[in-house]
Amino acid sequence: MISVKKIIKYNLTNREKKALKEIKDFINQIFKENKIFIYGSKAYGEPTQESDLDLLIIVPNLDWKVKKKIINKITEINWKYDTNISPIIVSKEEWIKYPTMPLFQEVKEKGLVV
Repeated sequence: MISVKKIIKYNLTNREKKALKEIKDFINQIFKENKIFIYGSKAYGEPTQESDLDLLIIVPNLDWKVKKKIINKITEINWKYDTNISPIIVSKEEWIKYPTMPLFQEVKEKGLVV
């Protein structure tokens, strides 16, 4: 597992690193079992000035209330750090049930575990 401290080489700004740590801490408070992946241009070393930070967040149980809570917190963190973090939040069941979904395949092949 790659720690947030080791993400320096993954083209993240200091603000993005702080925001990512805060997001990870928040998710850990809600779910002890979770996975967060960085994918997209930032993870693959191909960012542009307009690149956002793409996250795939996998949690054991997901209902609309929990999803809304996570999205609201990430929005708050984006405002706090002036970042553009774009989360996709899925349940572990979806992750297992749809292994051939193109996004899931991309994340499995090239994503970075936070």
